Amino acid sequence: MDFRIGKAFQDLKEAMTQAPVEYRKGAENLVVDALSIKEEKVELVAISTPIPRWLDTIKEEALTNSKLQHLVKLVQEGE
Repeated sequence: MDFRIGKAFQDLKEAMTQAPVEYRKGAENLVVDALSIKEEKVELVAISTPIPRWLDTIKEEALTNSKLQHLVKLVQEGE
């Protein structure tokens, strides 16, 4: 595997494990409490999804690396 792809996956793994998780009771969790009493009828205005730059690197590598294309083909065929 190309070092850049391996590094990108490692960075993602580290970022996901470092996110803090805190439990708060309903009354202490003001955002959730406020959302729970909102009206049911809500219009969706926009969805914003960040796309990491390293994802472009992975996509490029998937299109140009013959070894990677072969592995993808094997996985798709169930071998």
